[in-house]
Amino acid sequence: MLGFVSIKNIIDTAKIFSNEFIDINQDIVVHPDNIQASMLEDKTGWSLQSEIKKVFYPGPSAHVLFSIMLDKFHFDIYAKWRDDQKPIIGKNAYINIRREDIKIV
Repeated sequence: MLGFVSIKNIIDTAKIFSNEFIDINQDIVVHPDNIQASMLEDKTGWSLQSEIKKVFYPGPSAHVLFSIMLDKFHFDIYAKWRDDQKPIIGKNAYINIRREDIKIV
């Protein structure tokens, strides 16, 4: 499951990640500030393209909400916007997670 839980996003690696990243039988945690959204795919880590559902400004930079369906699982992902273009609700963008930001639980 990947979703916003307190201050962390939890990812079930058996559903999302391949062996090249981490042991797929373990869960991982990624702090929401380390989940980046952009119009560009980051090929150095894990990337998923999805539609922007909500845009909000808790501070100087935008944060976006994505609603994802993988297999039979539905979850929401909050990510910090890291692009010069403004995020637009309804447009597709990439959710990018760098390998070094993944923590094993």
